[in-house]
Amino acid sequence: SIEEVRVLTTNYSAEYGRAAGAVISTVTKSGTNAFHGSGYAFFRNDRFDARNFFDGPQKPVFDMKQFGGSLSGPIRRDRVFFFNSYEGSRKDLGATASGTVPSAALRSRVASALTPILASIPLPTQATSNPDVGLIQYAENTNIIENVYSVRIDAKASDRDSFYSRYNVQDSLVNGPQYVVFASALSGQQQHVPIRTQSFVASYVRVLRSNLMNEAKFGINRFAGRLGELDPQSPQPIPLTTITGVNVVPGLRAETSQRNTSFEYIDNVSWFRGAHTVKAGVNIRRVWHDFDSTEATTLVYSSLSEFAANRPSQATFTPALSTTFIRGWTYSGYVQDDLKATGRLTVNLGLRYDYTPPYTGVDSRVRNFDVTTMQLTAPGA
Repeated sequence: SIEEVRVLTTNYSAEYGRAAGAVISTVTKSGTNAFHGSGYAFFRNDRFDARNFFDGPQKPVFDMKQFGGSLSGPIRRDRVFFFNSYEGSRKDLGATASGTVPSAALRSRVASALTPILASIPLPTQATSNPDVGLIQYAENTNIIENVYSVRIDAKASDRDSFYSRYNVQDSLVNGPQYVVFASALSGQQQHVPIRTQSFVASYVRVLRSNLMNEAKFGINRFAGRLGELDPQSPQPIPLTTITGVNVVPGLRAETSQRNTSFEYIDNVSWFRGAHTVKAGVNIRRVWHDFDSTEATTLVYSSLSEFAANRPSQATFTPALSTTFIRGWTYSGYVQDDLKATGRLTVNLGLRYDYTPPYTGVDSRVRNFDVTTMQLTAPGA
């Protein structure tokens, strides 16, 4: 559904703000007076893949399928058009895990209170020169499902008035071993990550005069995701345990959830006169950040002998964080003039101002730091 992609890496105009690096803009396809359709499918597997140096005797599984299609055409000839598309992918990706774990000899000396932690750590598959440490290597698969839908409507009300709206939604689900994210998660931890991203935009363009036009645009972007964790090898949740001397870190991290929504209004005026192309506009954004997390416990052992004796050097408990609602505004304005001084010289002039007041919390749990007083503000201020 992408018609055009532009990447501005440096010296971009005052129209673009809130970006320290590159600015990427895309133009989606629209329908025409003729019906058009397309479809595609792509398949790849591990049959032609070489074995990685760090893999075991068997190559990890690699199976990827991508497929999709589009359909476009007129709703009312010469006036209203539609374009919609779908893209899906199914991936089964194998990855090899390797690291060091406590050996059977060390396990026999570990205090009985640590039995649940040891039970979640797999036995080594190879010995090392250290009798208390063994090597482990195994492979598991990560299953990824993605579905992307897009629909766009274009309408030409008159020679001076045009409108379009677009809606996109992407659903993805990742299930698989956690060691592909955290290399030390070698004790069976699994990740379960559902994510949904949505975007909507509506744009109205009015040609006021032959050299003057205005564009009003409203958009909504939303991200909702959760980093879920499972430990099928442990019958009960165990602390996230760091043991100096081995790579493996058994236990679970806190589960986190985020729901971010932004509402944006943009109005741009473009004026063309002689060698000047003048553009000015405003941008108002309303931001919602909602997040929460479960409780988490961590243990740190400074050596293998301290672990065997169950003498942790550090223990922490982080209570669960109930849903926190953060709200904020951003106001922006700009004016720019692209002056074509000669046939070989164009001068870009522009001025932009962005203002973001301190974010606040709906339930008055958020406090900001006032740099003028060097103190925390009152809750909700």
